[in-house]
Amino acid sequence: MAAKTKCTDLSVRKLTPKDAWAYKQIAFGEDLFRYCNFFVASTLEEAEKRIQQNNTKYQTLYGLFTKSNRLVAVFLLSADDAENAAIVHYFVGERYRGNGYACAGLKLLSGELEYNTFRFEVRKKNESCIRVMEKLGAEFERSDKRHFYYAYYC
Repeated sequence: MAAKTKCTDLSVRKLTPKDAWAYKQIAFGEDLFRYCNFFVASTLEEAEKRIQQNNTKYQTLYGLFTKSNRLVAVFLLSADDAENAAIVHYFVGERYRGNGYACAGLKLLSGELEYNTFRFEVRKKNESCIRVMEKLGAEFERSDKRHFYYAYYC
């Protein structure tokens, strides 16, 4: 069994076009196509385009990096200025799942950014993300036909 990664061995930062190759390396997989296909990048050019398009005044792409500077997860935060909140979408690279990276990355982001709340829209069939919400301590707010809605108070 692999050793658990410590949060102190991880860092988060805004992604830049220089991160496109690393982004492309993890932006694939069946779950990514099914639950958040807006992250998928199959070419270097597509990865650069995703990074550039998602770094605007109102939304930002962040990466979670290991101590060896390996990108393992990506977080898209869209600002909701009215509530000092961010709507968060994320994915963990397929080969890095099961190591607590989603929860660790969200905690690091909440500590570094000045949002009061992270909001999540989770498909009811996305069991992995539901487990992350539980582990994170996010509060269930409501549901509709396809989604659960959670809030994590930073």
